[in-house]
Amino acid sequence: MKRTTITEYWHEFKTERKPSFVKLQGGKRKQEQIFELALVFPNNRWATKTWVKDSLGRNQEAKIEDDKFRIKEIIPYWKEE
Repeated sequence: MKRTTITEYWHEFKTERKPSFVKLQGGKRKQEQIFELALVFPNNRWATKTWVKDSLGRNQEAKIEDDKFRIKEIIPYWKEE
């Protein structure tokens, strides 16, 4: 995909409203589910770090194991029931 197409899809996901009925639990043990979408870009030396809050409220760096890519932005995502 082209970068322009990706940014159009990303903007569409960011402006999407939360559905009325959201799936909160799932799996074998009915565990709480949290979905997130991440925008992944190639890594460069001018890249800034992205920080995410965990369930306890601590800020942690969002990173990928491979050093060739980085996470540019993360947004919440909902799975409709």
